[in-house]
Amino acid sequence: MLGRGSAGVGVVLACLMVLSSALAFGQTHPKVPGLVLEWPNLPDGPSEEQVTLGVQQALGSATPRAQSVHASVTIERQSKWVLRLQTESNGGRGERQLEGDSCTQVAEALAVILAMLIDPQAARATSLAEIPRADYPGAA
Repeated sequence: MLGRGSAGVGVVLACLMVLSSALAFGQTHPKVPGLVLEWPNLPDGPSEEQVTLGVQQALGSATPRAQSVHASVTIERQSKWVLRLQTESNGGRGERQLEGDSCTQVAEALAVILAMLIDPQAARATSLAEIPRADYPGAA
């Protein structure tokens, strides 16, 4: 779904743990330079601020490269949660569809993708040892 190879899987897992921590504690909206996110209003799901915080945490403390990313998201529940992402960046346009067992799960995957689009090297540098683990409510 997200990437191939063991290095990609490690990055995804590390970033997913970061975002689950961010979603658990409902931290304030961070600014991610270059990111414009159109996120749907989900009464029972993560907020735009929580997703943006996950992107910021996935990027780590490094100042992101000047990569501009505009992301438009729709989410709906079918047999699974389906997230459709349209992006426009310095590298062109793209579309992705993610599926997961919960809205939170697809939002976590989105944060990883956005971090990788903004600055792949900074997102890959996030270490598993630096990421707090937490359970979060509403993961179903």
